[in-house]
Amino acid sequence: MKKIALLCIYTLLSFISRSQPTETSIIIVPCQSGTLLLDGTVIGEVEANDAKKCNVSFGEHYLQLKTASDKYNLTLNIDQNFKSLVKIGCEAASIQDKSVRLIEKDIALRGALSSDVDQNMVALDAGDELIVNCSVLNKKGNATIMITDYNTKQDIFKKEQFSALENARVKIPAKGIYYYTLYTDALFGKDAKLVIDRIPSPGSRPGFNTNVKVVYDTTATEVLNTIIRVYSTTNIDHSNKSLLKINLPANTAYWTYWIGVGQQAQENMKTLISSISAAGSFFSLNPLILFGMKLLPGLPVVNAPSAVSYRFLNTVNGQLFAADRPYSYYTFKYANNITTDFSLIKGHLPDLALALNNESSLNGENVEIRVVAFSISRRYEMAEE
Repeated sequence: MKKIALLCIYTLLSFISRSQPTETSIIIVPCQSGTLLLDGTVIGEVEANDAKKCNVSFGEHYLQLKTASDKYNLTLNIDQNFKSLVKIGCEAASIQDKSVRLIEKDIALRGALSSDVDQNMVALDAGDELIVNCSVLNKKGNATIMITDYNTKQDIFKKEQFSALENARVKIPAKGIYYYTLYTDALFGKDAKLVIDRIPSPGSRPGFNTNVKVVYDTTATEVLNTIIRVYSTTNIDHSNKSLLKINLPANTAYWTYWIGVGQQAQENMKTLISSISAAGSFFSLNPLILFGMKLLPGLPVVNAPSAVSYRFLNTVNGQLFAADRPYSYYTFKYANNITTDFSLIKGHLPDLALALNNESSLNGENVEIRVVAFSISRRYEMAEE
């Protein structure tokens, strides 16, 4: 009797288990066009907002949508209570509807052996949000990205040694200029794809200009303003050679000079300075600064010969010059028998001197030398809206 009862219970349980469902149908709606995969197996190609019906067994499943530029992943836990409608890629589609693409580029990162980094500047409004996607395209590759406030130099976002960064959201704290820095610690460099989108702040006005312009500031430094005596060849107390050290600032981009021999040349320079002062120059009363800024076409000239010549050279050759031994000099500008001469010279010379010699056997000369150095610095400003 007991065996019959157990057999009935077993038969009933088998019937119940067979009558319980072990799978269900789900409807998948992708918000973007692409390839749909379930547990790594391709279901098929789908168009945005099309519906795809699938029979899925109970348990955990891995749903994936691959588009031309991105992939979206979703884990499903299927049971008898699971809602049949599944959407995928919709958050990204919603972001794309509201966002403006700032950056989309393929980047070759040089690696740890190089100091090169990839860097871009953009203007952003307070309350903006950035959506950052970045993938290292090489196997086992990684990269680091930072987003930095240009004015404060503070990082507002940093992600280190990632291989893929998907839809990272970065809130912009204040209106201003921001830049990203992307690099890799890999020895031989890596290739990366970077996409940055901007979701405008609700308070940002339409047409906000995210462009950044480069502004160059030029600073002038008077290096030399002196008068020296260059003696004649027959002077028994002094050499007819004079050497003057010129110390250009390390950041010199270009420099101007003026040499005036004798009283007439120096009077002409004083007259020019007086006329500039009378005109109320907004920039500077120094004619060499105005000449270097291209606000004066030239500097005072006296069309009369003298016995004074000049050369630019370095310290070693200056010592040879002073000792009456053969020497070398820079050939970018030099002159013989001048009363006045001037020029604009590009570049920086860390070791520079001016050599003057007077070949007159009778007359020594007072020589005025003026030198102004110009440095150029670069900064960024938000473009006009």
